[in-house]
Amino acid sequence: MMVASVANGSGASARMGASVESQGSVSMLLSKIKGLHKNLRQLQKQLMETTDPELRKVLVKMVQDVQEMIAMFEQQIRQIEQADQRREAHRQEATRKRREPGPNDAFVPYQP
Repeated sequence: MMVASVANGSGASARMGASVESQGSVSMLLSKIKGLHKNLRQLQKQLMETTDPELRKVLVKMVQDVQEMIAMFEQQIRQIEQADQRREAHRQEATRKRREPGPNDAFVPYQP
């Protein structure tokens, strides 16, 4: 999973073709995910320590909400990376087409 490799730093070479704007967006999202993971750990700790059933319900809901936000940000990262991959593939295809001979390049004049 690219998100995991980017999060731990090993995806840097895989994202070399990524635009600066995309890299900035991914970095911002990863920062948010990191903060949410910290928040999630705190909520889970509180959940384990409490015995109040009403508070437990609230904490469970908060944990679910944070997990959903993390999943949403990870999905956004995947979408950004996929868009970068599509742009790169289109760029490479355009470059290839510019370099290959076209029908006019092989023109041979009529010789009776």
